[in-house]
Amino acid sequence: MKIIRLIRLIRLLKLFKAFQEKNRNKNIERLITIENHLREARFKMERRTTRFSITEINMEKMKNEQLLAEKEKLLVKETRIGTKILDRTVKLSIVMVLILVFCGPIFDSSFFFDYPKGYTIDLKIMSNLGPNNVDRVTMQSFYNYYIQTEQNVTYPKYPLIHCEVPILNATFNSMDISTLRSQEMEIYTIAVPYMAPNFISIVDLRSFTHYTSIINILRTFYVAVVLLMTCYLFNKDLNLYVITPLSRMIMNINQIANNPLSSKEHFFVRKNHSDVTYETDFIEEAILKTGVLLALGLGEAGASSISKNISNDGDLVATMPGKKTFAIFGFCDIRNFTDSTEILQEEVMVFVNSIAEVVHGMVDKYGGSANKNIGDAFLMVWKFPKNEIITNEEGNLTLKKGRVVKNVTDLALISFLKIICALNNMPRFLKYRLHPGLNSRIANYQIKMGFGLHLGWAIEGTIGSEYKIDASYLSPNVNMAARLEAATKQYKSLLLVSNDFMEYTSKETRRYCREIDRVTVKGSIKPVGLFTVDMDLSNLVIAEPLAKDKRASFVERKSLMERIENLSEKMHELLDIDRDLVVALKVCKGQFKDAFDQGFLKYIAGDWKEAKEILEKCLLMRPNDGPSGVLMSVMGEEGFEPKNWQGYRVLTDK
Repeated sequence: MKIIRLIRLIRLLKLFKAFQEKNRNKNIERLITIENHLREARFKMERRTTRFSITEINMEKMKNEQLLAEKEKLLVKETRIGTKILDRTVKLSIVMVLILVFCGPIFDSSFFFDYPKGYTIDLKIMSNLGPNNVDRVTMQSFYNYYIQTEQNVTYPKYPLIHCEVPILNATFNSMDISTLRSQEMEIYTIAVPYMAPNFISIVDLRSFTHYTSIINILRTFYVAVVLLMTCYLFNKDLNLYVITPLSRMIMNINQIANNPLSSKEHFFVRKNHSDVTYETDFIEEAILKTGVLLALGLGEAGASSISKNISNDGDLVATMPGKKTFAIFGFCDIRNFTDSTEILQEEVMVFVNSIAEVVHGMVDKYGGSANKNIGDAFLMVWKFPKNEIITNEEGNLTLKKGRVVKNVTDLALISFLKIICALNNMPRFLKYRLHPGLNSRIANYQIKMGFGLHLGWAIEGTIGSEYKIDASYLSPNVNMAARLEAATKQYKSLLLVSNDFMEYTSKETRRYCREIDRVTVKGSIKPVGLFTVDMDLSNLVIAEPLAKDKRASFVERKSLMERIENLSEKMHELLDIDRDLVVALKVCKGQFKDAFDQGFLKYIAGDWKEAKEILEKCLLMRPNDGPSGVLMSVMGEEGFEPKNWQGYRVLTDK
């Protein structure tokens, strides 16, 4: 009977699965039919002419809208995770039913011992002796045998405790039966015709009820274990496919709220992005990608805005009050960009993004971060550790002049120098030198960029409105970095660095820099010393393509950030061990630099005639040296006789 019920249950489950599959196939067929109808309707609408009335056209449109609505409903199909959980639930139910059905009989008392029925046979025999006129002696002996046998049974142990034989007027009692409960004894009665009272036998079932109770307890425990296992397995599936992914989603959201920039590292260093199977995986992946896009779009300047909005239970706040910070600002710009755009057309996006990949990659590698992409220009930022920034009583920010600050400033300069080297020795950029269109417009074309580095305070935050925001920095110091980059064209230099920046670099780094002018820029009355780094890019060895291993780059950056704050580490040592920098910076030392430094000091002191003689010698050594030419031009405009000279000039060119 149990097997039949089990077969019926399995058949019902199969019918349920078949019904689901039939509905799914039916929906697919209906979807195909709707697609065909819509295709035909679009074909007819395209061929309609004025002979059709507006009413007919509107009716056709309404019909199409109804078909589209039905199509959208059909497309709302059962989710993968729902199908998976349902399948596992059905299989688990079948398995548990099978376990209950096949293992259940083990917990039945009849599986271990039989119910006591032997004494009833002898009692029937004894009850038939009277009507057959058996003599009293024989019946008495059979009665005695019956009592002795049933009272001393050993297995199963159901002893006779009471017997009444009315023919002999005999009654046997081994104990008071009133002390037993009804379930602890069994009463068997035989009524003989024409004879009263009845034959009665009672056996003791206490041992039977004892073992039966134990078996029932075990059966209850077994059923409870099976149910608990079922609940555990159901709960395991729920945890695996729903609760655990939701917990990870909440953890990811909290991580983005606590540190929005860490979402990039968490996303890129994961071992596998292809294990996306169920809808919860898609949602988790989407949350991570959203966090990465927020970090990429708003950067460090927008980190606080992201964190506050995600952790805030109220409305979205697009713009917030900024906060004052102290950082290094680097500005770089692609030269001849207008010409490149006109020549490259659609390829210009690949061109710019290739440069941006190297610029951003180098800056990130050496402890900085990309802030803004402005077409052909990029703004980079190196933030100092908070414990290295000093706030005075007036709220002004300054820096400690320790090893950590020197490491950050040295790395900012090194990153720009490495970018310049990469633009001149990486195959992806060297191929543009052979581009026929670019060479027809600009003879001997090569990719060039201008770089400016400055250091100071700025207000960090989001700029814009609820329609569009950008995260950036507002400060005259940011503008100064842009002005320095623009001035590289005047000085024919690749890089200009302010004296404020140079103040915090290590003395080992300063030996590669030469001061080329002191100026005031528009909107500022404070003189700024301009420094540059001479580079010889003709002897660079062609570099291998950059490896795009995000995990390795994050590990490398993390290691570098730890080294920056290590007081025993000196980042300027990279200038002496990096292969490209060693080759490119050879020209920073020697007779020319010593002569220029001497001429520059004469220029600042107002002794322009002496300065003229020295700088002329410099131009003989390097005829194309831009700074020497600029200083000669400035002094020449005054006839090499300074008037009201204060040791600096106004920089009028942008």
